[in-house]
Amino acid sequence: MTAPSASAPGQPFPLGATPDAAGTNFAVRVGGADGVDLCLFDAAGVETRVPLVDRHGDVWHGHVPGVAPGQAYGYRVDGPYQPAEGLRQPGQAAPRPVRPGDHRGRPVRPRGARPPPRRPDDPE
Repeated sequence: MTAPSASAPGQPFPLGATPDAAGTNFAVRVGGADGVDLCLFDAAGVETRVPLVDRHGDVWHGHVPGVAPGQAYGYRVDGPYQPAEGLRQPGQAAPRPVRPGDHRGRPVRPRGARPPPRRPDDPE
């Protein structure tokens, strides 16, 4: 699969990753975010960021053509970092697989996968 650089309009619900015949819809609820990037990881752990530009309330979403079950993904969130107020953006993307029927969006680390290396611009 060629790594996508943009998402198409998607659906805000259900939350999580929902694969279909053309790709996968991604939807995540993040309060107080200024932006959300979907991070796709290849077998070597190399990250490709795809901005989710559609938003309904606190739900950021997009449909990414060609993404199938088994694809490791995570999210990076831009926004204020104020832990005392419960705002913890931006965060590090932890890989998780796209699984059919799993709309909970809970973090799952594939067996043997390691988190991606930190980038110099990532917050501590």
